[in-house]
Amino acid sequence: MKEQLEALAQKAGVTFFDYQLSFLEEVPSLPSPLRACLYYKTGAGKSLTALAALALLGHSACVVICPPSTHKQWTALGDKLGVAVTPMSHAKFRMPET
Repeated sequence: MKEQLEALAQKAGVTFFDYQLSFLEEVPSLPSPLRACLYYKTGAGKSLTALAALALLGHSACVVICPPSTHKQWTALGDKLGVAVTPMSHAKFRMPET
């Protein structure tokens, strides 16, 4: 697990905070499907933590419901971690054809 976390941190070009490591180390033992709420302050690494958790679980793609102004950041972070992110606005997510 330590090697996986170090590899993800290196891919993202970051050092994980202790609170991120605490969560990420527990991810493999959490029940499936994984449901988690990350209550970190703004700028504390929720996006990174969420995508790193998906990568640890072996997922290679996900849909992220987020404001359009953040779509590029989500996609770029996913690219770094090897998780293909399909960003979607709340409005598009609520459309009947989605």
